[in-house]
Amino acid sequence: ILSVPDPGKESQCSLYMRELQEFVSRCQADYLSRNECQDFIYDSIKPIACRCVELFVRHASLIRPLGEGGKMRLAADFAQMELAISPFCRKVSDLGNHYKLLKAFRSLLRCTLDIPFFTN
Repeated sequence: ILSVPDPGKESQCSLYMRELQEFVSRCQADYLSRNECQDFIYDSIKPIACRCVELFVRHASLIRPLGEGGKMRLAADFAQMELAISPFCRKVSDLGNHYKLLKAFRSLLRCTLDIPFFTN
């Protein structure tokens, strides 16, 4: 089925983030919610949530050049990432250092660098 993107939703987050959210929601509904032992499930899939954060931050750090519009969209993606991985844990803050990494990198997007670049 071909879906037409909602123009209002388009500015909120990227296509990657929408697809990730849909996939995680589908996994939650089809597989994870059917199990009785939720503690075991949360403990087992925590590394998946951590890996999602690691890869997302790694790939976000490689984006060059990044204008103001790109920064805003990336900041929206960081906020959406927290929502996307929330079915994989009781609280996103339970991810520990990975959660801190996500929050710290998002705050770096608001910073401006006044460091001159040297050219040869």
